[in-house]
Amino acid sequence: MTDNGATISVIGLGTNKDIDSALLEDIAKLGKGRIFFSDQPMDIPKIFAQETVTIARSAFIKDPVGAQATGRWSEISPKPLDWFQQVDGYNLSYAREDATVSLVSKDEYVAPLVAHARRGLGRSAAVSFPLGGEFSETARNWPGYGDFLQTMGRFLMGDDAPPGIALRHRLEGTRLTLDLLYDTETWSKKLAALPPKVRLRDDTGGATTDLPWRRIAPGHFSLTRDLDEGSIVRGAVQVGENALPFGPLSVGSSVEWAFESERLADLRTVSLQTKGRELLDISTAWLRPPFVAETSLRLPLGIALVLLILAEALLTRTEWKLPQFALPRRAPKQRREKVLKIKSPAQPLPAAPTAKEPEKAPRNFHSGNG
Repeated sequence: MTDNGATISVIGLGTNKDIDSALLEDIAKLGKGRIFFSDQPMDIPKIFAQETVTIARSAFIKDPVGAQATGRWSEISPKPLDWFQQVDGYNLSYAREDATVSLVSKDEYVAPLVAHARRGLGRSAAVSFPLGGEFSETARNWPGYGDFLQTMGRFLMGDDAPPGIALRHRLEGTRLTLDLLYDTETWSKKLAALPPKVRLRDDTGGATTDLPWRRIAPGHFSLTRDLDEGSIVRGAVQVGENALPFGPLSVGSSVEWAFESERLADLRTVSLQTKGRELLDISTAWLRPPFVAETSLRLPLGIALVLLILAEALLTRTEWKLPQFALPRRAPKQRREKVLKIKSPAQPLPAAPTAKEPEKAPRNFHSGNG
């Protein structure tokens, strides 16, 4: 394949640290192509489209080629253009079936050089020859170069929005938000008689979807819509006789899986302000750490201090005094004289018994008259 001028590029789902990454790198190296890795499945179509554009750039005709008008430029502008006779080079491409070609090449390819088409509710255009840089000298020296660019730009911009009204769209993940802002003095009566309408269409080619508005405030309508991942949507808002287009919008993956550093920082800030915590293991989500409630005493102490000041002011104003509490008096106790107790002398111990003396014979006394 490489001998015939072909190249092989590889788009891998995953990272370059996976098991099969070395094999994919060898295939891309041997095929003289490039390799891309992405862990987001919805990004693969974008990478493929980018690689397709890169390959298409290699199909560039570097030789001067004649140019011929087809007469279809009048669909863009009623003013005719005096086209140049040749281009220094161009990208080889082919026109779609619904495209209108205004200028073609005179070589064997008869390739479109300027083409335009209506895509859904919008407009698209393609210019195959360089407008600047290398191979653009003939185009830049063309007298109608400025008119051509201005006309193409105005054609792609569409009709100007009416004064006093604006449309804002925001895509967050798969959720689309539309905001319609208008001047109440100019548009209130018009919108009351004919409410604005929204029509949305995706790339599947199905029917258009009408979405209801929600009135947020005077001068402000809004709506939200969940879209399918990977789809491309476009729409328009009808305000009176005017249409405000928006899109096409490429819907990526869900915002739940969009790991943006700004949103991660916001989440950590909220966790810090609410005294939360960061969990790396979901199995520990229900294991709450011990929580100690802290209660400030400033409020109750402040209220008590205010009440105390008011009570003191009231007592001072009314000259009211607190009653004095006295303890009940008891009758004085009569003192009794203490009677001194005299201790009785100690009783002498009985004497030890002694031997008895012999009794003496009684003496007989006789009187003298005897």
